[in-house]
Amino acid sequence: MSDFSFRECFRFKPNVKSIFVRKGQRYLALDGIRAISIMIILPFHCLYLMLGFQMDEPAFREFHDTVPIWLQWILNASFSVDMFFVLSGFLIGNILLREYRKSSTINIKRFYLRRLFRLYPVYLFLILISALTLGPHVDTSYLWYNVFHLVNFLPYEKMLVLWTWTLSVEEQFYLLFPLCLLIAFRFFSRPLVFLCGLFLLSFAIRALVLAQHPEFMTIDMFKVVYPKVDGFTGMYFSQLYDNLYTRFGCLIIGSIAAYLHVVHSDVMERILLNAVTNTVLVLLSILGLFTVFSLPMMSPDSSITGEVRYWYFLLSRNLFGFCLSVLLLCMIYPAGILTNAIARVLSAKFWFPIAQLSYSIYLLHMPMAAISAAVVFQLAGGLSGFEPYHLVYAMLLCAFLAAIPAIFSFAFLEAPFMRMRGVIEGKSAESKLAEAS
Repeated sequence: MSDFSFRECFRFKPNVKSIFVRKGQRYLALDGIRAISIMIILPFHCLYLMLGFQMDEPAFREFHDTVPIWLQWILNASFSVDMFFVLSGFLIGNILLREYRKSSTINIKRFYLRRLFRLYPVYLFLILISALTLGPHVDTSYLWYNVFHLVNFLPYEKMLVLWTWTLSVEEQFYLLFPLCLLIAFRFFSRPLVFLCGLFLLSFAIRALVLAQHPEFMTIDMFKVVYPKVDGFTGMYFSQLYDNLYTRFGCLIIGSIAAYLHVVHSDVMERILLNAVTNTVLVLLSILGLFTVFSLPMMSPDSSITGEVRYWYFLLSRNLFGFCLSVLLLCMIYPAGILTNAIARVLSAKFWFPIAQLSYSIYLLHMPMAAISAAVVFQLAGGLSGFEPYHLVYAMLLCAFLAAIPAIFSFAFLEAPFMRMRGVIEGKSAESKLAEAS
């Protein structure tokens, strides 16, 4: 790599410009889905941080009970992580499947290097800042688990930079999935059957975990979702929530969508370019997504227990991922008035900067969520004046505040290393940044 190429990678102005100027034309609707995903998680974390800072437990429980159905998505915002998993599974599956169809193999070393250049620079910056700013009472030796994306192997009480568990799940998936694809292509005449088998296996594993923990069907959800309440237990988080083996279903269904798109595009065209079929599938997938987002299952005082909660824990996340994957394929093969309208909205240019910054925003947003929650809470007049819809204001403020460091993070870390990755692979820095996968 020439010195000139290296300097080109770190040019500030082009890197910032690439946040706002969309050059690629493939899968534009993914920008909207990615942007919506990151926006959804922000008010949930604002609410999460209010407990222990602005509200005590009784006030927090009372506040939860006042959340109207049109804002239930905030209480169920953890599904935004599943949205990211589906997108990751689709994009990574798309890359690997196209490579295999072109060369009949997968360059695993090259794939790992690509992931390293794409994800680690900003991530290591966050870990470094955390190591320097965590108080003396915190045992920072556990940050090594974060460095190697093993934080989700720790019990909840020992996890640091807690929200990075999602990156651990994704990195562990990236480590194993290329090998799974090679096995599927070399030992199965129908690789799609192998991938579908993995998706079904994800249900079986969740069923096994639930069978080992029947207390999940009756426990007060407040005590498993919010750590600062009396009687909190990290068992649900550690056993069902943050592990690759209980969360890989959405990653696999995203890769199945990629397989259908890459390998069976002719079949997808015949099915999805029919306006009636496409419209029906879009309506059903949207209905499924909104149903999951609006269910009050995770509310702390939910009276729904037993068998209903069992099926919810078993099915909800994978079915949510299935519905999103169907919607994604319909956006790639749009037909009919409704689908084209939704595709145009999701492909709009105003989503692109949020989508470009989504990774940095996610990594750096938690301090901004704390600030946003405190500011909005005080402006609302404290506990007596705070209403559920104020969380939307907190979301917008948090997005604005998090975007500021995210822009610098993208310009000085994300974009330069993506450009470097392109130079190493023999492509121009500009073309590699445009791919931004």
